[in-house]
Amino acid sequence: MIEKIKASNLKKGHIIDFDNELFEIRDISHVKPGKGRAYFQVEMKSFTGHRKLDRRFGTDDVFNKAIIEEKILRFDYYMNGVYNFFCDTTNEVYEIRNNEQNDKNKKKHNLFDFLQDDVNISAFFYDDNFINFKFRDDVVFEVKEAASYTKGQTAAASYKNAVLSNDVKVSVPTYINSGDKIIIDPYSGDFKEKYKGN
Repeated sequence: MIEKIKASNLKKGHIIDFDNELFEIRDISHVKPGKGRAYFQVEMKSFTGHRKLDRRFGTDDVFNKAIIEEKILRFDYYMNGVYNFFCDTTNEVYEIRNNEQNDKNKKKHNLFDFLQDDVNISAFFYDDNFINFKFRDDVVFEVKEAASYTKGQTAAASYKNAVLSNDVKVSVPTYINSGDKIIIDPYSGDFKEKYKGN
């Protein structure tokens, strides 16, 4: 669903269809120069990718505001290139493909790499089409393999290679060992902290 919106009505969090792509407004400021017309300086980030834009818009510029539907889904299983999710509220099954999977230009990790059985996600749909998702809770994985510590390294500042239980390779601090559980930032694949739970 789309509705029209003027630049003067844009707010943080709004999602607009710009340059044939969905962008989330991250920051917006009204600028009144000494000469010339006032304008809006807008920072936005792609809702489905990794592009960031900084654009200047006139006060009367009009955009398509995208209405995004959010659904809470639980990851069930993966089979033949399809990730299957279940909605506990409606008992509906959703089959979602990872469009980045065969992209040679993709970043090192993507969100699908960090899905685990029964994890809940917020899935976003636009015109009934899946566009993206985010994790609702911390992403915790066990370290399956960790490189040995090298003497002379500063423990607080040095990192080493490790392999998680999902076979994803990450960098972890030198004090992390095989068998430890850690919290991962799924959006970057970076180590956040050692997991303190069971």
